[in-house]
Amino acid sequence: NGGYIISVPRDRVAKLRQVVADGGLYGFDAVDVGNLMIERSRDSHLTKDGFNAMIRSMVPEASLTMESRHRIADLLGSIFFVFDRERNARVNVYEFAAGFTVLFRGSKSDKLEYAFGLIDEDKDGKLSRRGLWRFLRSFLVVLLCVSSAKADMSEDAFFGAIDAGATWASAQIFGTDAMRGKAHISFDDFADWYTQGGYGSVPWLELLDLKKWALSG
Repeated sequence: NGGYIISVPRDRVAKLRQVVADGGLYGFDAVDVGNLMIERSRDSHLTKDGFNAMIRSMVPEASLTMESRHRIADLLGSIFFVFDRERNARVNVYEFAAGFTVLFRGSKSDKLEYAFGLIDEDKDGKLSRRGLWRFLRSFLVVLLCVSSAKADMSEDAFFGAIDAGATWASAQIFGTDAMRGKAHISFDDFADWYTQGGYGSVPWLELLDLKKWALSG
């Protein structure tokens, strides 16, 4: 998308499987985790300390080997810092919670609808073009962190790939006959676009369902 291809090598899938299994992440509902983040946030932001405390409350360290602790901390920490582009140890909690749904239990459709509502901060049921970009970008951040892209690209190139992918996907949606001339999109509009062929433009959204990673068994 936008000139980039998301590729997740087998070793990265195996690493995600280990993190999800070791941390028991699949046992937590994505919506519940997102709401917990919001409860711990302040002024629409979640701090790194607040995030770390939340993870410690969910994943008992005493039950983990040192290797498992490092594996979980490395992945979750890397995701946090990609959202924290200004390097001030805090993230926008709504974008972060939306993207983080990738790692927890729940259907793709439930995660999409929940994330859409998070980004819709004025609660009018619609997103602007920029809002849609933020919505899609939140998932791309997590998926590209799980892939090998972050290790193979410079930071600027990595951020550029995320932004370009979200920009391209947003343009595809707002460029359809149904959306042309509109300034905002509802979740039903987005769902209609996706089911009527949009899934071919953003196939990576299928990975919101952990079952597609063969992780839930």
